Amino acid sequence: NLELADFGNRIPSLTFEVIAEPEALDIGTIADTVSEGVVTGTTGTTLTGYSAYGDSRRAIVEQLVQASGCAVESSPQGIRLRAADAGAVVVVADAGVRVGDGSGKGAGRARSIADAASLPSTLIIAHYDPARDYQAGVQRAVAGRGGDERKISLAAAIDAQSAKQLAEQGLATLRARRERRRVTLDWSAAAILPGANVRIGGEAGRWRVTSWSLEHLALTLELERGAASVPGVAASSGRVLASPDRTIGRTLVSAFELPPLDETAWTVPRIGIAACGEGEGWRQAALLLSIDNGASWQELGASALPAVMGIVAVAAGAASPMIEDRVNAVEVTLFTQSATLGSADALALDGGSNLAMIGDELLQFARAEQVGPSRWRLTGLRRGLRGTERHIGAMAVGDRFTLIEREAVRIVELAPGRIGAGVRVRAAGLEDPVNGTEALVTIDGRSVLPLAPVHLSVAREGVGEALGWVRRSRTGWSWIDGAETPLGEAAERYLLQPTGAPASELTSPRFVPGSGSWRPASVRQMGDLGLSPAATISDSEEA
Repeated sequence: NLELADFGNRIPSLTFEVIAEPEALDIGTIADTVSEGVVTGTTGTTLTGYSAYGDSRRAIVEQLVQASGCAVESSPQGIRLRAADAGAVVVVADAGVRVGDGSGKGAGRARSIADAASLPSTLIIAHYDPARDYQAGVQRAVAGRGGDERKISLAAAIDAQSAKQLAEQGLATLRARRERRRVTLDWSAAAILPGANVRIGGEAGRWRVTSWSLEHLALTLELERGAASVPGVAASSGRVLASPDRTIGRTLVSAFELPPLDETAWTVPRIGIAACGEGEGWRQAALLLSIDNGASWQELGASALPAVMGIVAVAAGAASPMIEDRVNAVEVTLFTQSATLGSADALALDGGSNLAMIGDELLQFARAEQVGPSRWRLTGLRRGLRGTERHIGAMAVGDRFTLIEREAVRIVELAPGRIGAGVRVRAAGLEDPVNGTEALVTIDGRSVLPLAPVHLSVAREGVGEALGWVRRSRTGWSWIDGAETPLGEAAERYLLQPTGAPASELTSPRFVPGSGSWRPASVRQMGDLGLSPAATISDSEEA
């Protein structure tokens, strides 16, 4: 009955503190609680905490029995657990021993010993160690070489020495059980039930009854050898890596339309969403998206890994997108002091390193120099990448800086009709206000539209002139010598709009005007999903 309207119609993050009982609990008590009284007993093995989340009752009890090596026996009240070496020991007679075929079938007396190679040589107990601030701990017991490794993941709080003792005792029990025995007795011994401890007259050692059958007044007991108690062992919790107590802080979110970052032509608009926190302890936030100005919200799931984000402190001026900008520099202030930026050589830059969205301009930087606690100076700039050259010179102080790393950016697809519309993105983290924090991005089509033509030029042709240009492709960023730039669209088409004349659709990058004035003029490439930005030629440019 939790009203969700105040939480943006989403389930808010809920935090609980679990208070454990102060005393240690016997495994038998835990089994009693889990099984609701079906399994009872006292084993002598205690735990300071146990989690039974998601497991069946039988699986929990079996895991506790396997880890502790305790015995399971029948009782009038049901199933009882006890320490393996506790309880009365009954002496039984065995008139003789004959080697069995290992099948375990048939009456009489038999003995079998499993191959040692079939047994584990290592038993690992994984647990939660109170000395490690309840971080995971591992203790292991090893007996000889060869054999496989067996692991018990015990969702229990237990100290290192007790976990080590469990591992040693458990391995000793597993290896002792390789020896099995069958004896047949008179029916008067029918009170010996599974789980009981017995000794065979005239022989050393203790055996545990695993099964019982009474047929024709003859009692057959199947036995497995019991392990001797392992003496106390020393163990260490190892080095403790304490969890730092870091603030989470308010979520900061950035949203932007991305051009394709590889050689694939996207078919629907896509936006990138990056988020980080003001505090060092921030990890993720829930993301929501609205295409109707906040009237309704679509859940997107969790954000990606924390992104390196900040704001522009010193903006870069205008520059050419054709060559490396060695004149301008950008200074950015990152939102967290632990965030860092690095330098990259030409090979790394060609591979996509140090790619950043600053305002609406996509650029790369070759060198990053820290000039303050959270302030970095970026130089060696590659400007206006992937068709964003029209935004060069528009960078301003206060613009959002986001380092584009694939693992730190969520890519979200939109409907084709969203070009020209606005999209709102909301992020809600643990310490955010009810409505979280928002970012607005206007879809200009850079993710799906062709790029503006370049190199518009006029050439004399007879008594007249002709206009030519060079097309660009949204899938041809890798410049391969001798190869034609891929088209990236279903067909090559252009829309030319001269002054004072109707627009013309062309299928090649060339236009021969008729008589009369036609300049200035603009040219756009016609793509599968819309027109490219315009390239223009003025009336002052001469042939």
